[in-house]
This record gives sequence, C-alpha cells and structure tokens, in this order.
Amino acid sequence: MEKTILAFTVSATNVEADEDEETSMVFDGTPFVRALSVTITNTGQQPVTILEVKCRWSLISKEEKEIQKESRAWVRQKLGQGDHCFSYPHIYTRPTVINSAWAIDSTGKRWPVPPKLIEQLNAKGPKQWH
Repeated sequence: MEKTILAFTVSATNVEADEDEETSMVFDGTPFVRALSVTITNTGQQPVTILEVKCRWSLISKEEKEIQKESRAWVRQKLGQGDHCFSYPHIYTRPTVINSAWAIDSTGKRWPVPPKLIEQLNAKGPKQWH
C-alpha cells in the first residue's frame, strides 16, 4: 500500500528580510529577520503537494505578558518519493519558545513537526537567534 511519509528537520536561522519587513538586524548592509528553518522530505511512496508551513511561538511583551504569535511561509511544491523542500516562516521578535510547527498539504491536511524535534529546538533553541 502506497503511503506518504514526511520527515522533518528544524533549526533556528536568520534569512533576508522581505522589502516591506521591519528588522533590527543588518549584515553587510542587507536586512535580516529571524526564521524557523524547516526541511520536509517525503520518505514515502505517495506524492504530496506542500502548500505552506506554519509555526507558532511565544514571546514576553513589554508588559511582561506571554503572547503567542503565528507565521507562515508559502511552499507550493510537489514532493515525490525522496524529494524535499525548504521553508522559512519569519519570526519577527526573539521568541521565548517555539510552540509548534506544521506543514499543510493541498488537501488541507496538517502534518505536524514531531514534538520531540520542537523540544530539541527549544533546548538549544530560541537563544540561537540574535
């Protein structure tokens, strides 16, 4: 029986900012923003089209309250067996914790990043962002 099986890797990174994004980081004159780097590999036999990747993170506001935020990055890529794609949802402030991340396929199905990977990211995690 053919099946889609997705494998994920996640890490903290910085990526070039979009034109209209505010950022406080500049490297060699180029503005950057914090992002979650997500790699998705289809290790199964059934192809799947990944539309987007979303992530949810928390931060502490100036009023010392925890706030949850969510961001997305469009992918729109078909993955056959062994194919992979990359996604970089932007995180606009230094997070205190990454709560979750997931891919959404063309049928609307959510493919969650395994909680263990999120835990490992948070163990090294948000302090990796400048």
